[in-house]
Amino acid sequence: MNIKSKNPKTIDFLLAGYPSLDYIIKVNNSLTNGRTSLIKNDDFNEVHYGGCNVNIAYNLSELDLNTGLLMNVGEDFSKSGFESFLLDSGINLDGVKKVEGELTSHSLLITDPEGEHTTLFYPGAAKKPGIVPNNLIKNSKYVVITVGNWKHNKGIMQSANNEEVPVILGMKGDYSSFPLDGLDKFIKDSTILVMNEAEKRDLIKLLDYQSINQLFGDKTELIIVTKGCKGSTILKKNKNQVDKINIPICSTKNVVDTSGVGDAYLAGFIYGYSNNYSLKKSGKIASVMASFAIEKRGCLNNVPNLKQLKKRYKDKFNEELIEINTVGRKINE
Repeated sequence: MNIKSKNPKTIDFLLAGYPSLDYIIKVNNSLTNGRTSLIKNDDFNEVHYGGCNVNIAYNLSELDLNTGLLMNVGEDFSKSGFESFLLDSGINLDGVKKVEGELTSHSLLITDPEGEHTTLFYPGAAKKPGIVPNNLIKNSKYVVITVGNWKHNKGIMQSANNEEVPVILGMKGDYSSFPLDGLDKFIKDSTILVMNEAEKRDLIKLLDYQSINQLFGDKTELIIVTKGCKGSTILKKNKNQVDKINIPICSTKNVVDTSGVGDAYLAGFIYGYSNNYSLKKSGKIASVMASFAIEKRGCLNNVPNLKQLKKRYKDKFNEELIEINTVGRKINE
């Protein structure tokens, strides 16, 4: 059964991946076989709505962009409050399939005192491929593919390529969702590739490359590498060379939880870049979005609106964010 949105509309960003009902758990020591770890937060049993595609869609929706989701959910999607949460945010759910007899994906996000993460994931309804709505993809300005069912993601990539819709790929180093067989072509069918430093090292090694520059294909125009407290780097293919732009962090003293920070960063970047800001400014917008994400527990409990984003951007970088154009920039401009 497919979910129908209350207000179907033109979609700026259509996002594919796993949804997740998240439980955030802070423990007193690193998880070790035969050793008990104590849970430190008394709200460990509170459910948070998430999933990479959901996080990005919600962040962009709060920045006044039209977003939609491609994913499978279970019978608990409505009673958990997840469905109403997304609909109330104005997110299009025409690409969401409800799978009878299954639960929506769940995650246990475990963080130790050193900030290291362990994630336990129950895929539920996401075990099965979702729908590939060609008309919905055709009428979207961008498609964003995150961690999800491999067969589903391949179908979405093929449809987007056929309709000449740019694809933004956030892999998260998950090689069950993105198996090595066919991964190189999948990467090079995307327009923007996003990863962190550890994922970059893994990809280069697993694909037997000498450098990250070999990840550029005919369609891959940008590669973004996030580096935690060291900021991020944007690589842009420029004829026979690759230009490198280093982006600073937007620091905050109130670091509570890093869950969803990468998704917030990506939302900020594609918001800025798709609205014709420069690569440098788009990267700084991404850093500002990430700074909000780490200030509260849960991926979506401190998402700024456009006014709040602009204020923090000005406070941090001493320049105004003046709107340039509507969504629809061509990547190679």
